[in-house]
Formats: sequence, C-alpha cells, structure tokens
Amino acid sequence: MNRQTTLATDGHRPLYAQIEQVLRDAIISGEQPVGHLLPPETELCAKFKVSRYTVREALRRLSDMGLVARRQGAGTIVISNQPPRVFVQSARSVDELFQYAVDTRLVVTSAAVVDLSGEEADLSGAPEHSRWLRIDGVRQDKLGQPICTVTVFVAERYAEVADDLATLKGSIFAHIEQRWAVQLADVLQEISAGQLSAAIARILGTKRDAIGLRFRRRYSDGKGETVLTSINWHPADRFVYATHLKRNAD
Repeated sequence: MNRQTTLATDGHRPLYAQIEQVLRDAIISGEQPVGHLLPPETELCAKFKVSRYTVREALRRLSDMGLVARRQGAGTIVISNQPPRVFVQSARSVDELFQYAVDTRLVVTSAAVVDLSGEEADLSGAPEHSRWLRIDGVRQDKLGQPICTVTVFVAERYAEVADDLATLKGSIFAHIEQRWAVQLADVLQEISAGQLSAAIARILGTKRDAIGLRFRRRYSDGKGETVLTSINWHPADRFVYATHLKRNAD
C-alpha cells in the first residue's frame, strides 16, 4: 500500500468512508493479511493526502466492523479478513445518517399514495385519513444481503419522488431536499425492540419468532412539518447501532 491513492472529492462520499473502503478491500483480498499491522497513521495521511482525524475515523469504522484492533503503542492490527456478519451502523450526525443510505442499497418493492388510518397513521405520526406516499422495500449491504426492512411515509406534496426511486442513490430525504429545496431542521429517532412479524422474518432470513429492533425516524422541515417518516426493522442478532458521544467542554 505504498503507492499514493487519489480519492474522489465530488462530495457524494466522505473521505473517511472512501479510505475505509480501500483498507477494507485490502484486508479482505489478503493484501493486508490477518496478524499484520496496517501502515501507521502518518503514512496513511500521506498516502491519501488527508488529515489524521480523517484517517482515525476510517480506522474506527474498521474497528467497529471487527476487522482490526487498535492497540495503544502498537498500532492497528488486522484481526479478521471476513466481512462482518453483524451490520454495524454508526451515526453521530445527520450527514452520517445520510451516508448509511449511500453505503447500502434500497430495493423498493412497492410505492403508492395511501389514505392513512389505524396503525399506519400511528407509525407515521400523521393525522388519520391524510394522504401520504408509502414506500416499502429492503435495504441490502454491498453483498446483496438484507440488512433491514424499510417502510417510508412521504408527505403527499413530495409524492413525485416515487418517479425517481429506480435510479435513486442515497437517502430519500436527501433527494427531496435537493429536488424541492427543502431544508432539514430536525430528526426525531426512536428505537424499540419487539418480535418480528412472520413476513419480516421471512424477508430478513431469520427465525419467525426472532427479536428485532425497530428504528422510527421522523424528518421535519424548518416549519416543524413532517416531511418523511421511516420505519426500519433489523434482526437484533445481526445489527449493532453505535453512537459516539462526547462530553461538552466546560
């Protein structure tokens, strides 16, 4: 890995995510074998022409995946060359939440405008009998393995986003922001656990009575109006949600 590598600067993927991908590919291919140390941070900074913070974030993501271990005074050692069986999602900001959609693939199974009532209204947080675009699908990793089921409710005024789903790369909300010049102001996230339905368990390839984690995220604009609500079900034994918290400076 001595040759210099040029990273894309088009803004679609953060530099740390690109570096993580390069290093992950090198580990999985055997170029960086198990038991060997990755190049020092200073060498990686020079190779990719980035800051030490960017390199450390890439290494942190590899550590979260279980591919490397960072040892004080010894560097970063490769401990596995197998893609993680457990999907790890890390989010410290809205940008990282959007990056999750870029790093994965949403396979849409249905999209239609519906009148919300009962459970649908409760899930979306929308008034009874209001009309919303409902999108259902499965989010997959880069190997095509299912990560979670996805149900998204989009306010009817943005229902034309359904026309773009076949070619959409990235998050639905980010696309709405760009197409309609909507500014995201707030994301409310709720995480709960429950038993997967038979249909969801079948899609995710897990046991019928398996426990799942439900992520509900409500995206609001500057007026406080809900633009989109997403409901994702993950199998609890194959998913880790990592949050990095820091204490505020005194």
